[in-house]
Amino acid sequence: MSLPQNSSVLVCVRSVIFLVVAIFLLSSSPTSYAGQDEHSKTGISFDTFIDQTTGDEVSKSDLEPQKAYRGKRVYKSIFRWIDIRGYYFGFKKRFQEWCTANGGHYVINADLDADCFDGKGNQHLLGGYMIQIVATDKFDNQMTAGYATFYFFRQQELTEIQKERQLLENQSLQRAVDKAIEKQKIEAAEYQQSIQDQPIVKRVGQKICKTVQGETQPSVYIIGGKEIHPDYLLVAFTENAVNDKIQIRIAAIKAKLPAGAINVDHLDGDITLQVNTVTWDDPMLWHPCN
Repeated sequence: MSLPQNSSVLVCVRSVIFLVVAIFLLSSSPTSYAGQDEHSKTGISFDTFIDQTTGDEVSKSDLEPQKAYRGKRVYKSIFRWIDIRGYYFGFKKRFQEWCTANGGHYVINADLDADCFDGKGNQHLLGGYMIQIVATDKFDNQMTAGYATFYFFRQQELTEIQKERQLLENQSLQRAVDKAIEKQKIEAAEYQQSIQDQPIVKRVGQKICKTVQGETQPSVYIIGGKEIHPDYLLVAFTENAVNDKIQIRIAAIKAKLPAGAINVDHLDGDITLQVNTVTWDDPMLWHPCN
């Protein structure tokens, strides 16, 4: 019994829709994205695991900045939404199963970063991965084009990365030590200079100066949209000296701004330091004005 013409068309349309949906589900499923062979995920080498991972092989020049062993790159399409969270679920599951099958210990470092160690105190890396997502185009803050790169690492690469990190840490530590030593040298030289300046600073009528660091003061200047805590130059004259104290009269207070110094009446952080006021202070904090 033959079907009416309309029924034939309906069957054809349904078949086409079913085929399109099937292709979409197969193409967009996490397991299709990460690797199709279900039984190949166990008892295989790390290289075989990488070979069975969907994507284009990454060139050595692209691997070098990451110190990676190998890499696979997958580009966004209407069937692969690589920019949404959890898009690589199938790959992650497959990697974890591969790790377990090889007697490894699966360790998650971050959302897109995990390792598989040999299970003996995490001393030897069987394999690891790190994923980077790059958007090449966006619309309404949503990724419309781009790619995800799976970088793979072995123990050899991990060792090199650790050596490089240790070297950078040592260099940073050495710079910090050198900076601290240099600061101590400067402070020691300033202290010696202050001792030598004491007879001059205590001389009545002597014009003396000192600098107050801006971070110790609450005053803030907004310049070019940025907050600035300027240093202050205090200018005074010695009026008296008794033992380890000097009596001084504040003559001027200048805020050191990027465009030049400006005169201010007082320091907000110290009510005793105001222009034309007389106060007592430690002569070691002052030096003859240049």
